[in-house]
Amino acid sequence: MAKLLAFYTLCPVNDSREFLGVTADAEDGSVINTLGRNIVIVTKLSDQKQIRSWTVLDKLSNRVVYDGSSGKYVGVFGKKILKCWTASETNLKKVKKIKKNVSDLVTFGEKRETLVVFEDGSCAALSALIDGLSLPAEGPLNANMAIESPKIFPTPTGELLFVFFTRDLATDSVELRFSFLEDDSRTLHGNFGRIKLNRGIPGVKLVGYEVTEGPMLVTIWSDRRIFRRKVKFDEDDTPGQFTFMLNAVSVEHPLSIVSVSKDYLAIYGANVGQEGASLILYNFYFNVIQAKQFFKVYFGNSRLSVVGNNILLAAGQVLAVVPFRIPQAYLADMVGSQKSPKKDKDIARDYVNEDDELEKAIERDSQEFAAKQHFQNEEANPEHGKDSQRTNKGPSLVASEVEMDEKLSALRQRDIVVEFLEIEDQDGIEVKVFTNPNATTFSRDEFEFLAMELEASGASELEISSKIITLALSGNVPEEAQKCLRRYSCIPEEKLVSCLVYAMKKKNWDFLITVLSVDFSHEDLVGELRNQLKEEMIYPLMKRLLKILESKQLEEHPTPAGSLWDGDARILEWFSALLDAHFQHLVMRDAEKTRKCLEIWKKVLTGYWRAINEANDFSATLRSISNNKAPARTQKASKWYSIDLVQLY
Repeated sequence: MAKLLAFYTLCPVNDSREFLGVTADAEDGSVINTLGRNIVIVTKLSDQKQIRSWTVLDKLSNRVVYDGSSGKYVGVFGKKILKCWTASETNLKKVKKIKKNVSDLVTFGEKRETLVVFEDGSCAALSALIDGLSLPAEGPLNANMAIESPKIFPTPTGELLFVFFTRDLATDSVELRFSFLEDDSRTLHGNFGRIKLNRGIPGVKLVGYEVTEGPMLVTIWSDRRIFRRKVKFDEDDTPGQFTFMLNAVSVEHPLSIVSVSKDYLAIYGANVGQEGASLILYNFYFNVIQAKQFFKVYFGNSRLSVVGNNILLAAGQVLAVVPFRIPQAYLADMVGSQKSPKKDKDIARDYVNEDDELEKAIERDSQEFAAKQHFQNEEANPEHGKDSQRTNKGPSLVASEVEMDEKLSALRQRDIVVEFLEIEDQDGIEVKVFTNPNATTFSRDEFEFLAMELEASGASELEISSKIITLALSGNVPEEAQKCLRRYSCIPEEKLVSCLVYAMKKKNWDFLITVLSVDFSHEDLVGELRNQLKEEMIYPLMKRLLKILESKQLEEHPTPAGSLWDGDARILEWFSALLDAHFQHLVMRDAEKTRKCLEIWKKVLTGYWRAINEANDFSATLRSISNNKAPARTQKASKWYSIDLVQLY
């Protein structure tokens, strides 16, 4: 999965208002740091050593870029003066004066061409301006409009699409503008397209926006919702499709966003409910947060940029470098193992309340529900790849009873659960297949339909289980949360402990058995037990764990690694996590009943330890028997005499 490595400080930033930005240098792994309006430094990131630098008398108005077509560095001074120089030059007196104010310089393509963007929204190629091309016509923007984040994206037809955001300085409203470019001069070709970034909901404000490859417009709003839509020439100003609820950072403070790769966004913002800040990697293809980096202090005027495999964060008076790694393959539990073969399923009409309210979770009628039923087969079959083309076309239908019996027989031989659901007003039935022997469908239609829609949208098991458990516990329906724990194998430790606390408070021991049977990460569980489990629940939980250990009541769940299920080991893992989470409390609080319970646990663990040692001593004998070898016999010799058998003939 994607990772954010340990960050380091590249250089101090004396004045954030004078810092103009960072761009990629000609050499891989090096950056051009326009540290101030008079200072330009080229630094190698691997060892943080300075390669070259320039100090100029005139003040720069934009960050310096490297133009690959000419092999020169380019800077803009006073918004109207262009200067180009090589790496060995120190005299920067050769200038090209322009009559229009320059807003930004954008490099693009494999040859790293440079596009000069003017404040009125027009643009032209740097090489064309140097060769004496007349300035482009007036752009569509007026004086009170500011340009933000200009970018260039290639289209499948080979054209170049120029996109940028505009901010109205009077009303603070934001729009996305885009247009195609001419092949030679790189001037505007045709009219601008525009998308107004406005949800139309009172009180909901725009807190973050970015354009990624595709191109796709990504917007983040003050109600924590993230939307995506295709950038295309139409009159639609809707934000697009709702994809994710951003709970990792606070939306009450400004966010800094930058596109890291085709499927990843880097988001910097304040932590929720505590001091400090976080830098997260959000995978908007699978809608999961895959990496997080914490900072002690949050700065609202921060800026993000990406050079190679490094995220550069300018926050406060420091320029930090955060290396990241994005592998080609993703873990199954992160990319969504429940993805439906029907990729174009329409869920726009389904309303999911993300504020943990159970009512109005989904709106549907019986006809739409019947039309969306399909045959879901989650079996890990080697021949599944051969049938992928057939399953993508729709539900799998069985023509005869003989074929149905053959398929059911093959499924039952693999120890999986097959459940039949009758479809209303239809002759057919739906067959659902589960790998967990205890798994069933949800008893309430709202939860089953919500799970189906999340699975069809490609959500991961972590996301699906988190949403369903939250709704079930807030709606006081623990049986649905229990079915969720049995249906999915990747459960967030935060929701697992929430289920544990709920079961202990309600004394729902059947629900507790299911919770304790789920697989978990020890480190993550310790943190959640420390945060959610109160002191008065420690002793009852230890006592209940002892009782369950004696009665062997745990449910058998499939393990992620495919290893053998061991209920005793699972209980011991829970007890170990409980001790690690509340060790200080158990040591300092000298309660008689707690001490007696710990002594009983000591005897139990001692018994397991002796059994393990005996099994270890007996392992050599078992290995010999499994290899069809007779165990070695010990020769006992007498102290007084010995008898040897000698064969003479």
